[in-house]
Amino acid sequence: KNTQHKHTKRQYYIERGIIHSINTHTKISMMKVRILIALSAMVVMSSKQCASFAIISSKTQKKYHAQQPQTPKTTNQCKTKQASSKSSTTNTNTALYSTCTNLFLTKLSNRFQGDFDNHIQILENDALQKAPREGDGHEHIHCTLVPITPSSSLLTELDVGEKEVVMRIAAFYFDGIPSKIFRLRFYLLYTVTEKKSNEVEMELYTLDHAIEKSIREKSTSPQVWNDILQTFVSQQQQQQPTEHKMFQKLQGCDVAWSTSHSTTRHSYLYHTSNYNSTTPSLPSSSVKDNTAYHAVMKAVNGTILESQMMPGSYVHIQDEISFWENDFWLNDRGYVVGKYGEEFVYGNREGVPYKMTRVALFEMDEEECWKRRVVREDLAWTLGDAFFSSNAE
Repeated sequence: KNTQHKHTKRQYYIERGIIHSINTHTKISMMKVRILIALSAMVVMSSKQCASFAIISSKTQKKYHAQQPQTPKTTNQCKTKQASSKSSTTNTNTALYSTCTNLFLTKLSNRFQGDFDNHIQILENDALQKAPREGDGHEHIHCTLVPITPSSSLLTELDVGEKEVVMRIAAFYFDGIPSKIFRLRFYLLYTVTEKKSNEVEMELYTLDHAIEKSIREKSTSPQVWNDILQTFVSQQQQQQPTEHKMFQKLQGCDVAWSTSHSTTRHSYLYHTSNYNSTTPSLPSSSVKDNTAYHAVMKAVNGTILESQMMPGSYVHIQDEISFWENDFWLNDRGYVVGKYGEEFVYGNREGVPYKMTRVALFEMDEEECWKRRVVREDLAWTLGDAFFSSNAE
């Protein structure tokens, strides 16, 4: 009976025409190989776990863990609360929210979590017969942003000092299939000046191969990624506390967040049907707070990274972000650096960002254990078959 129910639930979305594969536009070719090589260097946007969402000062966290190493649920100096439990399909306010001494970091942290997908954009591209890359369309991508508890082990490993920090694991995958991760990153966010500052910086890291392998094996269960990371880091520090680095910072890839946008670097905000707008465009989501947070790479001209998949190959990357409550726009481009110049390999030639819509958010149940709550039922299929299986009644 349960098997039949799961099949019926999945079939419901298929019959509604929700399932869509961008593979109908692409062919297996050397270009695809080169794209995969380039994507390995893309930066900005890569047991059940019981832990609170955290924005924590390292001083308080270290002191707590020295006293209570087995009880991580209430370690927050920045308070974590359960908001209203009333159902909502568009507003993230029903999730957990955190407060700390910096208001902007608090707001960004509460928004910068959950699942986002650009399938709606793909349908729009299809209607205009725009294929990815050369066709001026987009690949179908999904982003999962998982909150990570800033434990004493992580704070020590990353040497954050006395900063209030926010930690995330970011996974990007193709075609609504969680196992097709093409980028996996660790993000460290923190304030850079006084408490009232509206500026936050974000550092990007790659993960130790063993950590990444374990996370990929649990690609359909991001709610356990925090547990995987915490366990691995703690064990490694006990075995070889100074010899092995579990995080490798991506040099030249730091990102600056702000409440203000750049008229030049965020020029896509002014792109409308006639490309003559003088007012920034906004996503269509109906929410009370339609304020956008924006980010740019601190390296104005982008940066060049060596491909992890093919040492010796280099990719010039450039990114900008605009982030609303339920919309995540990522203007991500990559160019392979060759002997005779640079060749465009991913992104949008017209400067139109990947426009991802919120699919789900992370919140806690009564036992303070993480779970996903879907806010867009028509896009729930992009969370993968395992999500349907684990949530079938």
